[in-house]
Amino acid sequence: MKLHRGVKKFAKAVDGGSGFVESRQWSRAVEKFEAALDALTPAVHSAPLCAGMCTAHLKMRKAEPAVTWCERASAADDTNLEHLFAYADARVLAGEDHAAVQVCEREHRPAKPPRLLQPPRQHRV
Repeated sequence: MKLHRGVKKFAKAVDGGSGFVESRQWSRAVEKFEAALDALTPAVHSAPLCAGMCTAHLKMRKAEPAVTWCERASAADDTNLEHLFAYADARVLAGEDHAAVQVCEREHRPAKPPRLLQPPRQHRV
């Protein structure tokens, strides 16, 4: 298969999976996302695909794949708090409560305040 056809097939499958997520058809969404993974070699784990797989597996209460995909979604877009909390929820679903707390603590520690530079002192003569 030519690359541009694979990319087109990938994009169409991800869009289809996202549509099924929006309409709350979780198993059909997973099927579409899996088709997207099969469209390209090596498989591409784009942020929308990871987020969609995360959501679908969480809603279907499948702990192991939810942890995997939610971790990937969180890593793909580390500024998105929704992905971070979904990853923590997946850890809770897997019975890993302490790991869920660690995810939240590790990912969002308060930044150290910037060190203020003092203006140079002027010496009096």
